[in-house]
Amino acid sequence: MQEIPSLITEDYELADEFKRKWVGSYSQVEFDGENPTHKIIPGISTNSHSDVVAKRVGFDEEAIRQHLISQGYLSSTQELNDIKKYSKKIEF
Repeated sequence: MQEIPSLITEDYELADEFKRKWVGSYSQVEFDGENPTHKIIPGISTNSHSDVVAKRVGFDEEAIRQHLISQGYLSSTQELNDIKKYSKKIEF
């Protein structure tokens, strides 16, 4: 039996490019609103849901802000938007 490599990505544009080239098969986790059903269904997800997952495990935007303050990267009067303009890519 041949081993088939897997690529797990949030980059749906990359997955779509591979699909156009007939490379691979594509699956996503099914969601019912903001709740995962834990079922794998065919297709390429264009919605990350990472913000929902991060919030559920206590790693929402405020938790990130507090961590950056505790590490000295942000002052207590700054908001995350204050540093976003200086970064090429910070996703929340």
